[in-house]
Amino acid sequence: MEFLEQFKIHNAHTKPARVPRFIRWIKPPSSSLLLNCDGAIGQAGCNRGVGGVLRDSAGNFIWGFEDQGPAGLDVLTTQCAAIHMGLLKVAELGISDFLVASDSQEVVALLKGDGEL
Repeated sequence: MEFLEQFKIHNAHTKPARVPRFIRWIKPPSSSLLLNCDGAIGQAGCNRGVGGVLRDSAGNFIWGFEDQGPAGLDVLTTQCAAIHMGLLKVAELGISDFLVASDSQEVVALLKGDGEL
C-alpha cells in the first residue's frame, strides 16, 4: 500500500511524456474538393465551437466557416454538428464532387456506418 501512495504522489507532479505526431494534409484527387470540419467543447463544457474549411487539391482555400455550435451537445455530437453545417453550405454552393474529413475516428466510423451511437 505504501508503494501505491508514493506512486500516486509522484505521478501527481509529473507530466506525461509527449509523443510527437506528424500531421500533414492529405490532398483530395485533382478533380475533388476536401471539406475538413471540427468541433470542440471547453473543459467546463459551456464553451464550444465548430468550424470547417473547403480546399481544392492544391490546398487553396475555397470557403470556410466558424460558429459557436448548438448548446447542450457532447463532444461527438458537436463534431457531427460541424460536419452537418459544412455539408449544408456545400450543398447550398452547388458543389457535388467533394470529400469529407474529420479528426474524430468515432465520427468517421459513424459516417461509414461502422459505428454506433
